[in-house]
Parts: sequence; structure tokens; C-alpha cells
Amino acid sequence: MICIESHIGKIEITEEYIRGVVRNTVKSCFGVAGLNSGGFKENILSLMGKKRPEELGVSIRSKNGIPVIDLHITVAFGTNISVVAESIRNKTAFAVKEAAGTDTAEVNVYIDNMNV
Repeated sequence: MICIESHIGKIEITEEYIRGVVRNTVKSCFGVAGLNSGGFKENILSLMGKKRPEELGVSIRSKNGIPVIDLHITVAFGTNISVVAESIRNKTAFAVKEAAGTDTAEVNVYIDNMNV
């Protein structure tokens, strides 16, 4: 849960909402072929049914009340990986700012695979 306080009051935003905004943003970026699980632990949790498919590939944690987003993606063959990663970082930070009204501390993009 991310809390934003202002002179008007306090707003609490769930991680599920931010995860949905981030997933839709990342999927619409050029060069992204899909989202991956974030490693062995996430694979096991998804196989056991403890992690829903819409949670795979996007991890959100809080650093001093500001979201830190970790993304695990597959890129399409022939795309410039550094440009795709930078585009995802910028678009994700902008989408979270627009949707939730909060900045992001970090957007980390991990490229796990490439589709040929």
C-alpha cells in the first residue's frame, strides 16, 4: 500500500492498481514481446497457484513511501535493447505519475529473454 499525504488528506493506493497500470504500459511499448516471471521463486509460486498470472513480471516495493518497480520482460528480436529499456522506464514513470499522482523512486528493467 502506498500512502500519499497532502494538505487535503491522505490517499492510499494499492499495489494491485499500480501493477495493472504498469502492466498495460509495458505491454504497449515497442519491442516488448511479453512479461516474464521474476525468477525461480516466482515460477514456483505461480506453479503452486499462489501467484496469479497478472502478477508475473512486475514487482512493486516501497522505498520511503515511494514505489520502486522491477520489471522482467522479453524483447522482440532485432530491437535496440537499450532504447527499449529506456522507453519502458520513461513511460512507466510517467504512467504511474499520471495514474497515482506519485513519483517512482526507481524503475528497474530486467531483460530475461529475446523472441526470435
